[in-house]
Parts: sequence; structure tokens; C-alpha cells
Amino acid sequence: KRPIAVYGGLILLDLLIGSACLILLGIAAHFSPGIADPFFRSDQRAAETPVLLFTVLILAPIIEETAFRGLILHHLKRVLPANIAIVISALCFGLWHRDPGMVIYTFFWGLVIGAVCNATGKIRHTIVMHMLGNLLEMLVFSTTGKAILGKRVFLPAYRSWIMGLPVVPAILMMLLFLVLIFVVTEAVIYLASGKETVLIRLIKTGFS
Repeated sequence: KRPIAVYGGLILLDLLIGSACLILLGIAAHFSPGIADPFFRSDQRAAETPVLLFTVLILAPIIEETAFRGLILHHLKRVLPANIAIVISALCFGLWHRDPGMVIYTFFWGLVIGAVCNATGKIRHTIVMHMLGNLLEMLVFSTTGKAILGKRVFLPAYRSWIMGLPVVPAILMMLLFLVLIFVVTEAVIYLASGKETVLIRLIKTGFS
């Protein structure tokens, strides 16, 4: 039952992070219109051919997780505190994607994925999470007429609403998603590794 709960948690985490990143891109767009455009174009191109689809959904997650979590994060933790190593590996992951909108999105992703990898010591969880995240991106952003996964954007009203929030409500919504991401991440880590997390210790303290 535990693996089912772990991967169910990873799916929920993907949805929460995707939503939080949409809000983040929406906030950034208030100050720099068009910042998310390269992100949309990248996912549209990726959905146009079977080869690109395989690359983005299968090959890229395996290669990137092996490089950024399996190698970079692993070796950074040998010389730096784990939290600093996670931030640096996430920054490298973000800069690897170059375009400003992609850098923001992937840096945020890298922080959470790095935390999961650090706690569990296994990149298989982050590879699955990465694959699911890329699939979610395509379903949300691939609006090109050539898209293999469909010509219409998935949940267009949700995307338009969440990215169109005024700055203050968007920041408040972002804070809510950050809390939810923290809670779900702690639960996934506990289920995947059996290690007591900050949240679990607080719960136990509260009931003792």
C-alpha cells in the first residue's frame, strides 16, 4: 500500500507545484509581460512529433534527474549542507533551461524535487515525478494545432484564471500553495523513507 500512497502523493505534488508555478509566472508577467511566452512555445514544440514527445516525457527526465539530482546534488552534499546543496542544484537545473520563464518554473521545481531526492536517497521517485510534471505541462500549455496530445489546452479556464489574478491575491494564493506543497512533500518523504519529518514531529508533539 505504501508505494501507491507515495506515487499518489507525487501526482498531487505535481499538480500543486504546477499550479504554484502558474501563479509565479502570472506574478512575473505583471512586471515583465511576455515572460511566460518562451515557456509556452517550448511545450508547444515538444508536443508536435513522437520523437519530441518521447524526449520530453521519457528521455529528458531520466537524463536530467541523473545529472542534477543523481550527480550534482549528490556531490554537493559531500562538501556543503544539504539545504544549500539543494538550492544550488535547483539553480543549475533552472539555468539549464535558459529562458526566463523556464528558469523560474524549473528552479521552483528543482527545490521540491531536490528535497524529495535528498530525503529518500532515491532518484527513481524524482524521475517519475519529473515525467508526470512534464506530461502535466504539455496538457496545460500545448495549444499548437500540431499537438499530438490534442489541439485544445487542458483546463484553459483554470490556467487563464490563475495566471490572471491581481498581484496581491496571487501572492496570497501562492502562500497557500506553498503551505500545501510543504505538507504533501513532508508526507511523501515520510511514506517513501520512513524518516520522521518536521511535520510528523510537530504532529506527534501535539498529540503527546
